[in-house]
Amino acid sequence: MQFLIIFIICLLLLAILAFAFGVNIKKLKEMTNVENLDVIAKKYPDNIEICKEYLKKLNNNSVRTKYV
Repeated sequence: MQFLIIFIICLLLLAILAFAFGVNIKKLKEMTNVENLDVIAKKYPDNIEICKEYLKKLNNNSVRTKYV
C-alpha cells in the first residue's frame, strides 16, 4: 500500500514539474537535430585520441585504450 501511495505521489510530481517547466517534446527533438553542431563537432578529434594525448603528457605508456 505504501508503494502505491509513493508511486502516485511521484506521478503527480512529474506531472506538476512537466507543466511548470513547459516541456515540449517537439521542441526538444528539434534541438537535437542541429546540423551546425555536428559540423563543429567533426572538427575535433575523437575521445580516444584526446585520451592518448593526455596519457603521453603524463608519460604513462602502460595504459591501453580501446574503442568501444
